[in-house]
Amino acid sequence: MQAVKTDKGEIACAQVVLAAGAGTLQIAKHLGVRPAIYPVKGYSATYAIRNPDRIPKRPIVDETCLVAVNRLGGRLRVSAIAEFAEYDRSTSDERTAYIDGYVREHFGDAVDLKAAEHWAGLRPTTPGGAPYLGRLRAFENAWINAGHGQLGWTMAAGACRVLAKRINGEPAQVEDISEPAAWLIP
Repeated sequence: MQAVKTDKGEIACAQVVLAAGAGTLQIAKHLGVRPAIYPVKGYSATYAIRNPDRIPKRPIVDETCLVAVNRLGGRLRVSAIAEFAEYDRSTSDERTAYIDGYVREHFGDAVDLKAAEHWAGLRPTTPGGAPYLGRLRAFENAWINAGHGQLGWTMAAGACRVLAKRINGEPAQVEDISEPAAWLIP
């Protein structure tokens, strides 16, 4: 592979890393591979903080309600829910009401519930839970770092360090972290 074709034209490249989240499958088809990456829709809501003393200073996960809570400066972000909805990013009133209800119960008037910003996005998830991480067999310079599921950016950043070492021919110091595939050299 000598170049990548984009909507801005071709871009010459020495190495290519395919890391396109839920869009990875569509791009990978053009390279002759079909990673088992499925879009799992997750919801979040962001609220302006009114009383910072009543909001956690560090991220928390409420495993009973399957909700993650994170303070982002003067805002509170709460995320939850996983549903199979293909590539649909629309929000559901029922799902957003669940998150709003959780926030109302646990944080009350410490946040501005009326001005909540609701969002739904796609988590690129593999059946086994591990991401695809390694070199595509058909290309000497094409790599993949995708399918991190609900851990998204958290896992992708660490996987990026591992992949960068492999691209540079250095030992990665970890093994067996990739979802297995015949088209992949982990």
